[in-house]
Amino acid sequence: MLTASHVAIFSRPPIPGEVKTQLIPMLGADGAAALYQRLLRRTLYTVCNTGCPRSLWIAGDSSHPMLRAVSREFAIALRKQRGANLSARMKHAMRTMLVETDAVAIVGADCPILDAHHLEQMFAALRDGAEVAAIPAEDGGYVAIGVSNAERARLNAVLDALFDNMPWGTAQVMACTRERLRWISAECHEQPALWDVDRAKDLERLESITNEADERGL
Repeated sequence: MLTASHVAIFSRPPIPGEVKTQLIPMLGADGAAALYQRLLRRTLYTVCNTGCPRSLWIAGDSSHPMLRAVSREFAIALRKQRGANLSARMKHAMRTMLVETDAVAIVGADCPILDAHHLEQMFAALRDGAEVAAIPAEDGGYVAIGVSNAERARLNAVLDALFDNMPWGTAQVMACTRERLRWISAECHEQPALWDVDRAKDLERLESITNEADERGL
């Protein structure tokens, strides 16, 4: 019997100089890596609060001590991303997890305001008939993308539309996603856009919510 939903977190080893590279001029390589670890831990906490089965998909060496530590702490399996590029790696993860579940959501580790309710809304939309559910990002990408299971030909069409030759890292990702899904008449449920931490101005917002949490004793 298939499980109802699964959350796949996409991440990488928090190696200084290889993560959050746009923030290195402000934070330094070590500071950017420390921020990445902090955001990943926050995402893991959020995903665990959904109660859904989950997995942590690593691009690169999954033996990094921090990854091993969070695997134990959050009781989350480490999986290796497979494929020549991000498109192939996301399709592989989706296909792998849809063998055993009704719906899969892939999330990154960059959004500090993502909460369990956002993910629960995604899965509710997929249960109610949407083929795709998305949480857009303010920078034109998306924070999370979810897909419901379907017969093979239809699922192939949806995954091809979502991932093949997508202009990753640009402000056109979500717009391109919408257009491609319209081409194949796939229903997509979208939530309001959230912000993630990629640029200098995002650090100011992150500091603001961190200070607010400190004031509330969180």
